Amino acid sequence: MKATTAALLLSLNLTVTASQPSPVEFDQPASIQSVKVASAARSLDVQRMGLTGKGVTVAIIDTGVDSSHPDLQGVVIDEACFALDSNGRPACPNGKSQQSGEGSAQDDNGHGTHIAGIIAGRGKTAPEGLAPNAKIVAIKVAAADGSTSASAMIAALNYIIKSRPDVQVINMSLGTSATYEGVCDAASPVNAAFAKAGQALRGRGVVIVAAAGNEGLTSRISAPACVTGFLSVGAVYSEKGSISANGCTDLKTAADRVACFSNSSVNLDILAPGAGIVSSDMGGGKANRSGTSQAAAVVSGAVALLLESAPQAGSRIDAALVHSGASITDIRNGRVTPRLDTRAALTDLDAN
Repeated sequence: MKATTAALLLSLNLTVTASQPSPVEFDQPASIQSVKVASAARSLDVQRMGLTGKGVTVAIIDTGVDSSHPDLQGVVIDEACFALDSNGRPACPNGKSQQSGEGSAQDDNGHGTHIAGIIAGRGKTAPEGLAPNAKIVAIKVAAADGSTSASAMIAALNYIIKSRPDVQVINMSLGTSATYEGVCDAASPVNAAFAKAGQALRGRGVVIVAAAGNEGLTSRISAPACVTGFLSVGAVYSEKGSISANGCTDLKTAADRVACFSNSSVNLDILAPGAGIVSSDMGGGKANRSGTSQAAAVVSGAVALLLESAPQAGSRIDAALVHSGASITDIRNGRVTPRLDTRAALTDLDAN
């Protein structure tokens, strides 16, 4: 790959070989496997307590957001772009490699719009998101072909550090082509840069959520999910059925079974529903997609709910999520990882 992309690719839904999310194919009626995210992992229980993410700002580092979508109108409060295509050519809407202000994070791929709907969709077209009153800072780092550079992702993090002190949650439903067994901070200059930015953000209480990857690896996860301070997320199914997504097929799924496409390692922090997630799509519609990208967005939405209840708890939320989650055994490797339980995490925060 070209040096301008730091030999890295954004992997939408973390399928490195594809520039678009893999299609989800069910052998049962879609209504059986179509998951409304608000009910995922006891998040609806928290919504019923009156928590909606009000007052919380979430930064989405992705392909941008279709801010004209009926579910997302008025949700995006700031936009920026740091994007190159797979040939190293500028890919921001203005034809340059950087842009800020209204329209600079317009989505031309669809991935970021789907993620935004999971987190903060208003529910006019697709099902309501987990935190429908949260606000979004949309940062476009990927071109329509799904490519980006490590420097673009790091620039996005630095933009938040310098320009958006109001951001409390960062969602990174993306990753590089490099995967690691354990903590990867010192594995490369790129990872060291991620770690430096992460340390600065975590120091002010920002929760950084990153997808583990969709290669189906059982002992490795993607960067930056493997970096210290990034909450790494894998995916589980929510219901019985069958699924083909992201290059793998599970003929028999079940609630809380780890998805066949989900990466795992000793460094994986948490699992969340990530299969058959219905959310907003470009052009005002909705789509049913699967991936650790979707699982990460579910976690980010849950974090927004928790932060509304406890605005100063950012530095404690990672621990609360991990300590309160239901223990799930990955049958592929025997590893036990907590699965997101938003209601239990709220109880843990209140107790500590």
